[in-house]
Formats: sequence, C-alpha cells, structure tokens
Amino acid sequence: MPDTARGKNRKRNLEMYCRSAFFIGSVAPENMETFRSQMEGSVADAMKQFPAIKGLQVKWAREFEEGAPAILLTLEHCYDSKADLERALASDARARVWDALSVVMPYFQG
Repeated sequence: MPDTARGKNRKRNLEMYCRSAFFIGSVAPENMETFRSQMEGSVADAMKQFPAIKGLQVKWAREFEEGAPAILLTLEHCYDSKADLERALASDARARVWDALSVVMPYFQG
C-alpha cells in the first residue's frame, strides 16, 4: 500500500488553541458534591456556548503529589484557531460563564 493511502503524506492541521483555568485549592467535603455538580452542570453548559468551541474538558484531581500545587480542577476549552479563541473570549457567552461561576465559587477556597 502506498504511503499516501495510509495517510503518511497527507497534511493534517494538528494545531489547536486551548485555554485552561486551574483551580488551585480545595472545597470542604460537605460542599464537594454541590461544587462538582455545578461545575459539570451549569458552568460547563455555559462554556459549551462559546462560539466555535471544539472541545471542553473538565478534569478533576484524583490525588495530589507532595510538594506540588493542589490543582483540584482544570477546565480546558479548545478551538481551531487563535481567532476563534479570541472571538470566544470576547463573546457574550463569557459573561454567562462568569455568572455561572459566581454561584459556585463561594464553595472554593484557593
């Protein structure tokens, strides 16, 4: 089979522009279920409204390495181009994300 049939000579755009928010800190155990539910629910739903978004990942820490920052949560959203990322950050959707975050951030200590 020629290399082109296997995709070796096919040019692919593997570039992606991502923005990440790192939540370094903690949530009291009695508030964790509410915090997680809100982050995976209303906050994620608001972020999915960013124009041209290609992906959203909500990444929770399972454990923390001694001496490393306690990154409880990472929210990462990705776009095909820098222009798409900039358009998303300038959109009305960003205000809705901040509104959703304002409800849940009182639970977060960091």
